[in-house]
Amino acid sequence: MNWGDQDNKHYRGRIDRIFVSLTETWEVGYFIRHFLGLIGEPLTDANKAAVGKAMEAFPAHAPALRDDLVAWLRAHFGR
Repeated sequence: MNWGDQDNKHYRGRIDRIFVSLTETWEVGYFIRHFLGLIGEPLTDANKAAVGKAMEAFPAHAPALRDDLVAWLRAHFGR
């Protein structure tokens, strides 16, 4: 999957959107860029793909809550 700088509204994976609140969602690409910024990693295609792959292992069912996903990725993202 190419995680370009645009939101990918056609991506439909195990997690196809992340809930920021009960009424607001983020596209996966936007969340990945946000997460990489949080952990201070550069926005490279390799890093975006690695986060996307790690997200596929997130044990919760959709809808994914942003704070839960961030906490899980911080504990399991191999950097």
